[in-house]
Amino acid sequence: MWYIGTIGFVIYFAHRFQISEKREKLIVDTKLIHTVSVMDEFTHEQKDALHYILGTLVSSRERWNYIFIFVTSALALIIGIYLDFIR
Repeated sequence: MWYIGTIGFVIYFAHRFQISEKREKLIVDTKLIHTVSVMDEFTHEQKDALHYILGTLVSSRERWNYIFIFVTSALALIIGIYLDFIR
């Protein structure tokens, strides 16, 4: 039964990684960080907040967490299948 949960983890974290990559690409390609900094509609505090949020989305360790969980879940699945069915 744990195989189902582990397969779910692998699928979920692969999907989250793809979303994170797409979000980073959109922020970089559309130059959102620069655009926010030159807009007059925002206060200085709002610009700082948006700059921080967008900057952390681009340089977040979130993607590395997704990769780590994806890889370890996949390894656990492979080792489990090997120990339970092949060996």
